Amino acid sequence: MDLTQLKEKVDSMGFSPEAQAKLDEILNAAITAGSLSEENKKSILAIIDVEIEGAKIEADVLEEMSLALSDFASSVDNAGEGMEEAVDEITEDFSKEVDEINSETPPPTPPQG
Repeated sequence: MDLTQLKEKVDSMGFSPEAQAKLDEILNAAITAGSLSEENKKSILAIIDVEIEGAKIEADVLEEMSLALSDFASSVDNAGEGMEEAVDEITEDFSKEVDEINSETPPPTPPQG
């Protein structure tokens, strides 16, 4: 693999814009010089290591956020179920009270005239 192919491969890897800019700078200089120095190789590997660690941290954070959102969704679902039961109970109580009032109140007498 020559330096141009290496640059194309690195460009397709999806590094962060900052890392990609630094990698491009190093690889463009290497292409111009016709070789990649040992120092530049180490710099490239260090940048890739930082990107990998960053991706791992991001994955961990996303997993924690996913778990937190899942817990929140469960809490909301449980609260919703409790509200449905409470509304059903209130409706039932209200219906019983209306029925009691209706059973205690005599029917109206028709007007005489």
